[in-house]
Amino acid sequence: MEEKVKLTGKFIVVEVLKKTSAKGFKDVKVDDVLYFEWELNGHYKGAPYVSCFVRGEYVDYKNGMMVKTLLSENFRVEETS
Repeated sequence: MEEKVKLTGKFIVVEVLKKTSAKGFKDVKVDDVLYFEWELNGHYKGAPYVSCFVRGEYVDYKNGMMVKTLLSENFRVEETS
């Protein structure tokens, strides 16, 4: 059986730079925990898609570039464990 490799990242919101209407992120506030998960499954066509969780709840499945843009334009975050 093939083992799956999973990349994950956990971040705490330290500042909301501006409000967003992005699905799952419109109610994010300071001290919320954001968690992202991406399974490496051997298919590398196009940009990766990332499972997004806010406060432990699954909120959406987004293109990796969209996640990067969403975070950098709307929030200041710090990585946490």
